[in-house]
Amino acid sequence: MKRRRRRSGTSQGGEVMRKMTCEEWELRRLLWRIRSVLSFWVVSLIDCTMGIRLQGGEANHGSNSSGSM
Repeated sequence: MKRRRRRSGTSQGGEVMRKMTCEEWELRRLLWRIRSVLSFWVVSLIDCTMGIRLQGGEANHGSNSSGSM
């Protein structure tokens, strides 16, 4: 009788754990999607910003050096 109660308690606990695992899996999938989208936009933004800085830096450097001479 005691073993049966423990087993039933364990099975109930197992069901709860399965639900939590499923919810955690869905949460992980959602976080993974958010991270992948954010990383795409962050990389694109950094690439664009670095391109503008490089172009702007070279242009300013050239005008400063020619202006001082």
